[in-house]
Amino acid sequence: MSPEKFVPQDHPLRAIKPFVDEAVQQLSPLLDEMYAELGRPSIPPERLLKAKLLQAFYTIRSEVLLVEMLHYNLLFRWSTRAQAAANCFQIGHQGSSPRGKIRGHHRLVNHGR
Repeated sequence: MSPEKFVPQDHPLRAIKPFVDEAVQQLSPLLDEMYAELGRPSIPPERLLKAKLLQAFYTIRSEVLLVEMLHYNLLFRWSTRAQAAANCFQIGHQGSSPRGKIRGHHRLVNHGR
């Protein structure tokens, strides 16, 4: 079943999500450049940004806890559009982390300056 059915219509994230989706869509050309062409498939930068917003909104104190929440919290899956069966966020492979992946892209950090 889709996480969409489990998120109440009056949940505050429903009001925020269209703004986040629009911002991500505007960044899409820049984000498309961040996808790795070689190696393991990367986590889509759009999904990383949405996950980091959830971490800030819900004051999740670590990326490990954030990934845990993304695995079992339907609201978080709905917000990031993660597939229920997918293992889409994994930390620990060769020292990688979502924060490092986002910070590693100076063009995103410096976008708009």
